[in-house]
Amino acid sequence: MFDNANMAVNGLKVLAEGLPEVPNPLNTSSAIPIAYWRNSHFGAVLFLQYSKHDDGPATPAVTRGVFRREGENWKPLKHWAGSGWSHDPITNPGSITELGGRAICDSGGSFTDQPNSEVPAIVISGRHSPDVKDISVIQSGLKLTAPANGHWGAWIICLDEWAPYTIEASDEDGAVIGQIQGPHQLPSRERAM
Repeated sequence: MFDNANMAVNGLKVLAEGLPEVPNPLNTSSAIPIAYWRNSHFGAVLFLQYSKHDDGPATPAVTRGVFRREGENWKPLKHWAGSGWSHDPITNPGSITELGGRAICDSGGSFTDQPNSEVPAIVISGRHSPDVKDISVIQSGLKLTAPANGHWGAWIICLDEWAPYTIEASDEDGAVIGQIQGPHQLPSRERAM
């Protein structure tokens, strides 16, 4: 069910129905959806996978799947991005040490300052502490809020616009307990002569 070959289909299912339960036991050959985000134009699903090395143990990694809304349906985009993931829920499911005492942190993403109707400007993911109940994004005077319902504190957000944003993590009383500011500075496109 959570085979790598089914990631696009599983991502479409997550955007329509929400996150599935985590399989028990976990194994290193699955691509498990662990967080998602939807807005009016784009959706994103974060998948946990494990990279296998010939001379060592499998290590956790994530793939950020991005989808474009077409009417009432979603269409997977062609280019997905991946990165390492500091949390290993197989060996230490409750660990939050990589947060370093923060309520929320980011761990990577995909960014373009030239977005269009085919590609979002920002896709960013990370983890939050168990105290976080809601995650909000504030950009260009608008605020979108969603429950913090990713597995093991995982979260992902996609934004249409390349503009300053704030990601806020709130506790059960609605108090903001952590923030992330963006966007990150992109490397210059100028070529050296």
